[in-house]
Amino acid sequence: MTRKSASLLTKTQRRRLRNDFKELTESKKRRDQQRIRNRLQAGTLDFQLLADVPDKQLDLAFDDASDEELREALSNAYLTIERIRELKQYDREDLIETARARGNEYSEHGDDVRSLERLDLRTETEVRAAAETETERRLTGSRWTKYANAVMALGAAGFVFSALLWSLDQLFGTSLWAGNNVLVVAVFLLVFLGLAGWTLIMGANVLKHDVSPYVKRLVDEKLHS
Repeated sequence: MTRKSASLLTKTQRRRLRNDFKELTESKKRRDQQRIRNRLQAGTLDFQLLADVPDKQLDLAFDDASDEELREALSNAYLTIERIRELKQYDREDLIETARARGNEYSEHGDDVRSLERLDLRTETEVRAAAETETERRLTGSRWTKYANAVMALGAAGFVFSALLWSLDQLFGTSLWAGNNVLVVAVFLLVFLGLAGWTLIMGANVLKHDVSPYVKRLVDEKLHS
């Protein structure tokens, strides 16, 4: 990537930072540090003008930067911002909530800022709550599956019982199964209830935990579009 365009730091300032100002006297070192601080403050405050820059312009701005170079730069930028936040003792969740509000505002009134809609700006509290909800959903789903399997087990037991009686009839010529209409009806009813119960429970589980949330998201997106 070329360095001919204007940047946050001058070429001389970058060199002196890399050398830790070793070639300067103490007074010149303090002078340069002050200038760098001024540039850092001014550059950081400029982000209020850059947050809603169109996606195309943001993409083109780094068109000639390699992925490796840009990833490294973004990592260092994030690290620098977090250090400033920590030094100023700003609450991270407050900043995230403010950033999310700004993003929603820019999305409503800006042009070509669809990347804002894809940002996952959630606080640690929200992430933790979502994780707890997902864990509860999975545990609830497991309970539903357990109930469904228990009902299915009754049907399976009825089938095994009928097969056993039929086998005894075939082997020993008894009439434990054949001709015992009441028992046949009872066993087939048990098998049917097992299959129907399993289907109903699993269907209700899918409807509650998969279909219903999906429909709700579609409705919410439709209302906010």
